[in-house]
Amino acid sequence: MQRREGYPKVSGNEKQKTLVVAAICFPPVLIGPAILMGNLFRYFPEGSYHILMGRLDHVWPPMDKDSMLPAPYTFTRYPFLQSGGSWRHRVRSVLRDIFALLEVTWKGLRIIHREKINTIFVVADHYVELAALLMHWLTCKKIVLWLPDVYYVPENLKGWTRSIDRIIEPFLLRTMDTVLVTGEPTRNYYKEKYGLNTVVLAHSVELNKYNRLQQPVPHSKEFTDILYTGGVTLAQHGAIMDMIKIINDFPELNARLIIASIETPEQLRRMGIADGPRVVCIQSTREEIPVLQQSSDIIFLPLAFESHGMNHRTIVRTASPSKLPEYLAVGKPILVYAPSHSYYARYARQKGFGLVVDQHNPDLLCKAVFKLKGSQSLCQQLSANANRVAKEHHDAVKISAILQHVLHAS
Repeated sequence: MQRREGYPKVSGNEKQKTLVVAAICFPPVLIGPAILMGNLFRYFPEGSYHILMGRLDHVWPPMDKDSMLPAPYTFTRYPFLQSGGSWRHRVRSVLRDIFALLEVTWKGLRIIHREKINTIFVVADHYVELAALLMHWLTCKKIVLWLPDVYYVPENLKGWTRSIDRIIEPFLLRTMDTVLVTGEPTRNYYKEKYGLNTVVLAHSVELNKYNRLQQPVPHSKEFTDILYTGGVTLAQHGAIMDMIKIINDFPELNARLIIASIETPEQLRRMGIADGPRVVCIQSTREEIPVLQQSSDIIFLPLAFESHGMNHRTIVRTASPSKLPEYLAVGKPILVYAPSHSYYARYARQKGFGLVVDQHNPDLLCKAVFKLKGSQSLCQQLSANANRVAKEHHDAVKISAILQHVLHAS
């Protein structure tokens, strides 16, 4: 494999080897954290890492085998963390998860021994970090944990999974050699909570993918196209519904919302989001996303104002969207609709790449769309700032070099 343009050099450490441990947060799975990991590890030297991840036949999100990295893969079972049903079902689930963690551990130990691994890198993902920690204890290899978000159990997991999480978090974080977080708010959160020093590894984007789109993509000017890409969860649903409301209630906006989501149009319809004259729901491939982004007029970055569970405020304050670097790289004006204390709103204001509406008020959202439609100079300024922030803070080549330094530092 030839060295890619801009490939970061890590002098004296070319022979260092890393075992990467993840359940589903790694290519070829097409979810945010997995795409981010792909952005980073594609720039590692050939033969410098081995991937241990969940078997593909157990993975529910979409997959793209063309995105698999040029490295050895070993597949394993991983915990499903399902706690519902009868007590017999729960016991079987717990036993299954325990045996899955043992399988991850056993396969990891074999790779460490066979390939002379120096460092264990683990993504906080379905508790495979516990297996990685056991590998660390048995081999004394350096261990680095990457947190795609604050360490919390998702809201759809209850019972013993939520209880065990409260025990695991402080123990796990304090045991790791290095903990990587995705932004300064998360770093401050763990500093305040545990006095823990973490390292910020910002989300990244492969800028070459966007630099190749030099010419504007032809598109219909019948409407002002407002684009949202990514999954639609409770964290975005309410804000997206507000955008749909103003587009339908104010035809003078002459705008349409395009939702390029991992969900099917049928799944979106069950959420109350249906195709119409001014709402377009599509499923798109990873290759189509940059083209869709460039052909849009405004890119929409929403976050729910409503509270969803006891961790809502913490998640809003710290969450760093994996899609944001892509939004920045395409160089389009970004409309942020999110609470004032959110990372989204504060980062957009600090760097000047987005027009921010930080109150739950559809009328203010409507005025913001009118403002972007009516000011070419504002759109040009926001676009230029977005490009600058992407190059300075989210370039995958630079972020990969930081990660390699962290993994290879003695």
